[in-house]
Amino acid sequence: GVIYSNTVADLRLLGLAKETADRENLIVDRGLVLNDEGELVPNTTAVDPEEWWNNQDNIEESNTFENTWLKLREARIQYRLPKSIVNKTPFGAINVAAEGRNLFLLYSKVPHIDPEQNVFGASDAGGGIEAGGLPATRSYGFNISLTF
Repeated sequence: GVIYSNTVADLRLLGLAKETADRENLIVDRGLVLNDEGELVPNTTAVDPEEWWNNQDNIEESNTFENTWLKLREARIQYRLPKSIVNKTPFGAINVAAEGRNLFLLYSKVPHIDPEQNVFGASDAGGGIEAGGLPATRSYGFNISLTF
């Protein structure tokens, strides 16, 4: 699918996105333009970076991305203590575990945001539109399980 990110548009407009850091070098946008003979030729017009990024806010295509991503959503590692240790206790089994949720965004074609977010939450009505979404909460836990 695809996603339109209003957050990315705002970050770029305000000059807060990493790609807007270079304010010294002129930008030549890729694409074609018509020359005086009516032929399509590669664009060679250089523009000021601030002007270019300000205009990108008005172009939805600049802030629409392939919504391909890979996230390590949940992981758990558990260790069961050996019987030689457990037999010295009043317990039948002792397990210790560490777990985490929303641990890492391993790969994303959508810059700067959690690509899983959208305006309308879990609803399908607004899928593919993101504006000011907060990333999913990351959590860590530790468990001890004792059985008798």
